[in-house]
Amino acid sequence: MKSFILILALISSTFAITFNCTFEIRTVTIPLYSCQNAIVSNIDDGEILTAVYGRHMSGKTNDDVKFFYIYDASHLPFFPRTENFFPNLEAIFIQRINITALSGDEVAPFENLFFFRLDFSPLERIPGNFFDSNPLMQHIDFW
Repeated sequence: MKSFILILALISSTFAITFNCTFEIRTVTIPLYSCQNAIVSNIDDGEILTAVYGRHMSGKTNDDVKFFYIYDASHLPFFPRTENFFPNLEAIFIQRINITALSGDEVAPFENLFFFRLDFSPLERIPGNFFDSNPLMQHIDFW
């Protein structure tokens, strides 16, 4: 029984995404509490974010995170689903993400999203209704 639990734990930890965040205030047109330069580990295509590590500023929690920023996501073959950990995002900026298509599901949970930027991505396809769930959207940038 012990070996089964160990094998199950090893399998479940292999198919996960975790972020190690630096939490601080960062300005994206306005100052926002952010998870930035996230180090991504345990990547498996199709999985959602399963854990966030890092030390929050005094009095802050994941619910206070308004800005999600990854400097180098070149090893990430899909858009990370962060809504279970950062439900109140207003800004997303990901550089060097290795994806070719988006559906709109990636940003749909964030009705207060006003800033979205992907840099250095091989993005080929994005639907016309991508931001339908984001009525406050002001800044969109694809490089």
